[in-house]
Amino acid sequence: MNVAICDDEVLYRKVAIDLLNKYSNQTRINFIFYEFDSGADLLKSNISFDIIIMDYQIGQLNGIDTIKILRDNGNESCVIFVSSYKDVVFESMTVKAFRFLVKPIEYSKLCEAIDAYISEKNLGTSIIAQDMDNMSICTLSESDIMYAQAENFYTNIFTQNNSFIYKKTLSHLEGELSNNCFYRCHRSFIVNMDYISSFSKSEITITSNEKIIISKKKYKDFQTTYYNYLKHKGLKLLQ
Repeated sequence: MNVAICDDEVLYRKVAIDLLNKYSNQTRINFIFYEFDSGADLLKSNISFDIIIMDYQIGQLNGIDTIKILRDNGNESCVIFVSSYKDVVFESMTVKAFRFLVKPIEYSKLCEAIDAYISEKNLGTSIIAQDMDNMSICTLSESDIMYAQAENFYTNIFTQNNSFIYKKTLSHLEGELSNNCFYRCHRSFIVNMDYISSFSKSEITITSNEKIIISKKKYKDFQTTYYNYLKHKGLKLLQ
């Protein structure tokens, strides 16, 4: 998960990262951290964050105003506000804050916030894979997987920012994936339908502009499955 830590004090950013690394070691959920010392710098970023840990009192543009700008631009990241001022908790609700934590951050309260977010977003199901850059073993949330590609007896898994090696076959990965958002569109590809931006009879384009092949035999079934999936998502949104 991509996590933004926005605080103008280095010490508090380090504390937050240390606590999240402790949580990661206990849960095997992988975090990628991005640090910002002002709301203005956070607003300049084009990274899609799962979680934003935001200090309230930060430079000329305070945390509430920063998140309000993000919300006005359609950003729906989980926001956890942190502040020494307890009385701003109600103001944080106006920008749909997920949690409000008082500084110094208590580990148990941070864990509760992350656990609640994972439960609410159904991010609990995860896949163990190896980061291709530093070869470390990590745990991927299913929702982060854009697509997977067969590579001999292994499988390459791709997220928005990284690529990973899954040391089993694509068919084995297909059996592990529990979410109905995944579709086996070709003998060499599985795609997460949440990341599809368009498709033709021969290929699928995902949000990163990468192209994925659709088998001719699979096209009609894919088209039906994808439209039903979109319809299902639409109905859920209306509930």
